[in-house]
Order: sequence, then C-alpha cells, then structure tokens
Amino acid sequence: MSEAVREEAANANGYTSVLNGRFKGGYITRHYGDPARGVDAIQLEIAQRAYLDESAPQNFVPAAAADLKTVLRPLLACGSP
Repeated sequence: MSEAVREEAANANGYTSVLNGRFKGGYITRHYGDPARGVDAIQLEIAQRAYLDESAPQNFVPAAAADLKTVLRPLLACGSP
C-alpha cells in the first residue's frame, strides 16, 4: 500500500483507521491482493452513522455524507493512475 494512502487514512479528521488489522470477511482483499506482485487491496468499512441518522437509518444526512466525501475522495485518488 502506498505511503500516500496511509497518510490520507491517518489524517482523516473525525474518523479512525486501522492498518493490517483484523476484520470480518476479507475474502476479496485476500483473494485479489498480492503485495508481493505490487497488487494492494484496501477494505473500507464505513459505519452508517457516517451518512445516516442512527435513530432512523433510512434518513440520509447530506451534511454528514459531504464530510465523508471530503475524506474518501483524496483517499481513493491515491490509487488512481
């Protein structure tokens, strides 16, 4: 994984990140990721509270989603050619 991705994740204000931590599932990252061949895989798990009202999960919260976008865009751009 590139240093840029690590830095973006570490600097995401208001969010937490874990590098090489345990998570449920993981088939896709284990199956498709091959660091020895330069193929990195990233798994993002985003809690609904990051973009929905927890008291009524069907209620989308545009301001919260906008905050999340400001973190995700640069993070995902790190992997773009």
